[in-house]
Amino acid sequence: METLIELINALNQHYPDNIRVVVKVQQPTTKITQFYEGIRSGEITSDKEAINKLFNDPDANQMYRNLKSELHNRIYNTLFFINPKEFKVSHESNRFIIQCYKKWMAARIANSTGAKKASVKLSRQVLKDAQKAGISPLIAEIAMFLRLYYGVILGDRKQCEYYNKLYHHHSEIMLWENKTQEYYTMLSLFYSEGKAELNTIHKDATLYYQEIEDALYKYKTYRLIFFGGFIKLVMYMSKSDYRNAIDVCNEVLSLLNTNALFPTLAKATFYMEQMICCIQLKLFEEGEQLAKEAMKFLKPGFFNWFKYRELFFLLSMHTQKYQRAYEVVQETKNTKGFNALDKKSREIWTIYEMYTNYLIMQDRITAEKGRSIKIRLGKFLNEVPAYAKEKRRLNIPILIIQILFYVQQKNYELAINRTGALEKYCSRHLRKKNDFRSNCFIKMLMELSKSGFHPIAAARKADKFFQKLKVHPLEVSNQSYSIEIVPYEQLWEIVIGSLDGKGMTGR
Repeated sequence: METLIELINALNQHYPDNIRVVVKVQQPTTKITQFYEGIRSGEITSDKEAINKLFNDPDANQMYRNLKSELHNRIYNTLFFINPKEFKVSHESNRFIIQCYKKWMAARIANSTGAKKASVKLSRQVLKDAQKAGISPLIAEIAMFLRLYYGVILGDRKQCEYYNKLYHHHSEIMLWENKTQEYYTMLSLFYSEGKAELNTIHKDATLYYQEIEDALYKYKTYRLIFFGGFIKLVMYMSKSDYRNAIDVCNEVLSLLNTNALFPTLAKATFYMEQMICCIQLKLFEEGEQLAKEAMKFLKPGFFNWFKYRELFFLLSMHTQKYQRAYEVVQETKNTKGFNALDKKSREIWTIYEMYTNYLIMQDRITAEKGRSIKIRLGKFLNEVPAYAKEKRRLNIPILIIQILFYVQQKNYELAINRTGALEKYCSRHLRKKNDFRSNCFIKMLMELSKSGFHPIAAARKADKFFQKLKVHPLEVSNQSYSIEIVPYEQLWEIVIGSLDGKGMTGR
């Protein structure tokens, strides 16, 4: 069901009239029409719901599987009817590349039906376009096809040798592109798994980049620039060298600008990487300008646009632009397409909203006129269970904000219990070196209960850990920027300021 929902949402977003191709609109009562419309409207979100709505028979599993398979096939066929000009892409270059692949598939189909001359004519047209965009895998595949045609069917040695040379040249490029993509993937796995030490990542990235550097500057294809650029970026990001990381992004962006047909999403990606550097370095104005540049290549409501909004929110929080952060949350959650995000992406925004709500209660943010803040902690606990199950690192900001709300509400017993849960979680899942700052802040929170939640006593007892945070600021630590939704130094001052001076004895 998940793939069907994804396909229908994507198809409806790009081509809203697709129902005329997927189903027969003059037959609105057919089960396949009801199935399609049920998913598109959000009435059907699971196999169980689909069976109940369409068959009202729990034993109709086989009929349902057949219907589901038929709908899948119709949607896949519909994709080929879409005119690339109607795709809602962020830039013309993305549409151009889609068109290239669509025409190449048409040429292959024409060849298989016996229309060889038409197939060759179209293949040569597509080859010219692919060369303009530097799509080496497509160039090599078409060259191989044309080499066979001119060598075996026509016996034209000159043309055969031309396409043979073209094939081998781009096969060589593909070897380097594939190697670079492999190395990029291996480095990405380190971050996805969250297990490797940053020194290990830095060492591997350095070795990888040394191997592919010459090929990158020799061929300068899109895939080499993109994947090779990321490998070089990781070399510096893994050492918290954000100044040089920004320079790497500028170099990659310059290379991407050499061809107007390179996919523009890559440019947005490297602008967003620069935004991460600005978050670490607390450079709000520079980060805001980069956000504007990224927006030129991102379309509101699409997945990468929401990732950019996450970065802009964190940039605002880290530079104490709390009001702007609040506005980002409200605007993002009201954007068309938000509810179509996957559950985990929506959960992140739930967490962000809880932090802005906390700051509203501390008078650091002014809420919209007429908007009441109702903190329902039980609802929050129910809305973000995925990270606890999967041991995601966002457990840390989740547990922290829960503790802060309990303290705000003077529910000190629950605050103490949550602090214990946080300490236990971190002892199991955090590494001392990479998570030094989080470990310090957790110990500071523990001092709240030890001091009876008295502000002066808590500040005094936690000062040694506060000083350690100052000695190890976020920009030189190995900790991920996303864990500290509000930098711990700022958050601690807010927490201490929220205590009333009476502590537990004054309740």
